[in-house]
Amino acid sequence: MKTVAVAGMLLAASASASADVAPVEYRDLGLAGIRLGDTPVQVVTVLGTPIRQVQDQGVYSHEFDYDGLKVLFTIGAEIITSSSPDHCTLRGVCPGMTVAELEAAYGPGRKRDWQSHVAISYPVPGEGMCSLVAMASGGKIASLQVGCQP
Repeated sequence: MKTVAVAGMLLAASASASADVAPVEYRDLGLAGIRLGDTPVQVVTVLGTPIRQVQDQGVYSHEFDYDGLKVLFTIGAEIITSSSPDHCTLRGVCPGMTVAELEAAYGPGRKRDWQSHVAISYPVPGEGMCSLVAMASGGKIASLQVGCQP
């Protein structure tokens, strides 16, 4: 069920994006030193053995859970979600930082209310449904997610 909620968050935030959002390039879509498209072997090489590994998650072939980090795979990493200040974007933005720090690194983004948070999305131009999404509450980043909808 969490997988569906995570994918839904990304889809809702991406779908609401418009041309006025600061551009993020596909190569920017990574967290914790891994990038979208990395294979399970590449992820384990960078992060070590996951705390929990689940296979055959419906749309996703694998799910790797680390402390404060979740990676969903089709063939390569498709969605990466961080809730830990130890797992940051490739531009150095981490959960726990302020929205002002996020905006200094990525621009203002597109804001949309999502449950009890504000989703701030940065879609990748020309990459379909790929984006960086920050979930914020009280001016602080609660979680970050990079991904592409399959």
